Amino acid sequence: MTDGYRIELFDAEGTNPRLRWFPPEGEMAERRLTRKDIDEFVDRVANEYSAYSPVLTQLGADLYNWLDGPTERWLQKALSDHKPMTLHIDAQERLRELPWELMFDDSFLTIHPTRPVAPVRAVSARQATRPDPANRALRVLFMAASPVGVEPVLDFEQEEGVILAAAAGRVEVVVEESGSLAGLGAMLSWFGPDYFDVLHLSGHGYITPAGPRFVMEAADGSQSDHSAEQIGAAIEGRWPGLLFVSGCYTAAAQKDGVVASMAESLVDAGAPSVLGWALPVGDSAASDLAASLYGRLADGGPIDHAVTLARRALFDANSQDWHLLRLCADRTPLGSLVTAPGTKGRVRLRTRASSTLFLDAEGQVKVADRASFVGRRRELQKLLRELRPDDPTEGPQLALLHGMGGLGKSTLAARLLERMRTSHDQSAVWVGRIDEQEVVSLTRRLNLGDPDIDQRVNELLGRENVTLADRLRYVLDGPLADTPCVFVFDDFEDGNLESDGHGAYRCRAEALEVLRGFATAIARTGSASRVVVTSRYDFPLPTEVKAMRLPVLQLQGNDLDKKLRTLEQLAPTSPLEAAVKDRAITAAAGIPRLLERLDSLLSTDPGGLEALFTSIEAKEVEYREELLLHRLLDEQSEEVRHAISLAAVYEIAVPLDAILALSPDEPIKAEIESAVSVGLLQAGLHPSTGELRYLVSPLVRPLLAKTLERLTDDELLQAQERGARFLYELWVEPESA
Repeated sequence: MTDGYRIELFDAEGTNPRLRWFPPEGEMAERRLTRKDIDEFVDRVANEYSAYSPVLTQLGADLYNWLDGPTERWLQKALSDHKPMTLHIDAQERLRELPWELMFDDSFLTIHPTRPVAPVRAVSARQATRPDPANRALRVLFMAASPVGVEPVLDFEQEEGVILAAAAGRVEVVVEESGSLAGLGAMLSWFGPDYFDVLHLSGHGYITPAGPRFVMEAADGSQSDHSAEQIGAAIEGRWPGLLFVSGCYTAAAQKDGVVASMAESLVDAGAPSVLGWALPVGDSAASDLAASLYGRLADGGPIDHAVTLARRALFDANSQDWHLLRLCADRTPLGSLVTAPGTKGRVRLRTRASSTLFLDAEGQVKVADRASFVGRRRELQKLLRELRPDDPTEGPQLALLHGMGGLGKSTLAARLLERMRTSHDQSAVWVGRIDEQEVVSLTRRLNLGDPDIDQRVNELLGRENVTLADRLRYVLDGPLADTPCVFVFDDFEDGNLESDGHGAYRCRAEALEVLRGFATAIARTGSASRVVVTSRYDFPLPTEVKAMRLPVLQLQGNDLDKKLRTLEQLAPTSPLEAAVKDRAITAAAGIPRLLERLDSLLSTDPGGLEALFTSIEAKEVEYREELLLHRLLDEQSEEVRHAISLAAVYEIAVPLDAILALSPDEPIKAEIESAVSVGLLQAGLHPSTGELRYLVSPLVRPLLAKTLERLTDDELLQAQERGARFLYELWVEPESA
């Protein structure tokens, strides 16, 4: 058990300032100071302190000696018990901001192996009763914010990966995917009060004259800065036991402490305890410390001791950032958040069941709920930027999401509707085949809540001898003039597309007239309403339709890892044999729907390892046939099949130029675009950079080996050499420059 001590600077601005020492037992002691002594000491330490200062040891000794006292020896007496201790620093402004983590006697006390000192900056006199530790696994809500255009770019994917890997089997980590304040509030509301033990916010922080700000993302991915009060308002009193604001300067005050740090301000706003960084910290150090911290908390350790052990782990890893971590708190006891593993009755960590919602009112299309939705941050942000311009007369009238079946296009559309609801509170969804008669029933799909408006819309759409485009124009310029809507056409390939005879697809006349009608009406009225289409295949649109095309890529890296954690059998915590998991994950090729089907398949034991492998392979073949991949490949020209074979040299998603570099003598860009349009070559936005990248699905690769256009051994070797050289020049050389 950690002993708790407290120091207090009393009458700091008066004529008789005193430093008071409060031991856990016994009487308070104090020593007199002068304002000059305080100012000179604070100035000297503050001026010489930096992350990599060569005099850190000396500064630490000065801090220790000043606090210990020339004759009082408070610290020496407390440390003579050779037990860990927590030191609450209850001093205002400048004194509180000193780097007490550096205190040095025979070694740095905050990382001492047997009698460490844990400095805690006491920000508020508020004290609540800490609830008993929850008898279950630790729960962490992780949110990273990396707005487009903000430098340096935050490697939040790497931080997510480190924390998720360290949490496997021990911590339930839920990732909020938007990086926005609204998304944070919505996620906390979804799970309800007291669900999470820790809230981890990763991003950039800075100080303004008006107070600290934490950089988050707006709905479209742009920068949106928020104060501690705004964060507190979004949390609505649902404060977890610990909040970690992992960003540069999040625990640094300015103007000699007069402007409080973000960590201090969050405690003032209601958080019981907050961790932050005093100075800029490297991505790897922040990630490694968080992983170590959550491991200690998951073992049932109290907050202050877990922070000490995590700080020591960073020091042992030779990181120079170990002393930058600061803990701020009110006077609520810094106890354990959860019980230790093995505690009687402790609830085992289980994968949360993925619930589903419906995209459409008829309940035909199931989509993942907010808690089960992973990845697609950059895709959502690009859609929001394009579909919600400042001037509604600009930008595309229609967005076409296309890609292989099962990639989550419908779920992406559902999340898009959710994000657009603040500006477009009405949406209508059609699934499959459409024609003019389907559109006439628009009010059955909207929820206008006003019978008079419903009637006016129905009357306008029911007019005879008027084109559909004009009827829609009357609606958008009349009863829906002040009601921006999103019109969604889901699974558009089902009944609306037909083969063009050359390996691509085109839109049937009646469906094309519907899309043209909506786009024309939006353009002529200047309406903020927009159209969203999801389809397995890309297809041409009339030139008068302003459209954006967004290809959707398979899940990879951390996004794939997060998806696996929502499953039962394929989750890292599942007892299923590793060989079976690996085979199923490989077979699924990053396709969410196929992952879910294989996970369901593995929940029934067909008996024996070989039987499992056989079942997995059968399901893979079944899905490939469901997608008609073999037929699609056969319908392509020789040039397209050859271009796909070249692209298959890469086993990771790469930029278009990397594929074009494999064919320096023959242009293949048009062939690549053709392959993307029918889903034989996947394309999508990279989650960290937002860059468009391309990848041949593992489901397609076995089929390529059976074509005449497959690469010979010599062609394969030549392509591999060209590809390796291109990627080295693109990704490696700039890093080493």
